[in-house]
Amino acid sequence: MRIKTSNGVIINVDKPKNSITVEGVEFGSDCRALVSKHRNGTGTITLVFEGKII
Repeated sequence: MRIKTSNGVIINVDKPKNSITVEGVEFGSDCRALVSKHRNGTGTITLVFEGKII
């Protein structure tokens, strides 16, 4: 799924490759994406980062 936000940021989630890219920056295995498509042509991507609070 590829979304262009209201601020113009492009977020790309490639599920087969396990790849999440935000403005050209690719996130590694510590990040997951929950993706949902809506009937009106919009969508929601929720990024979940795993780690310790520092």
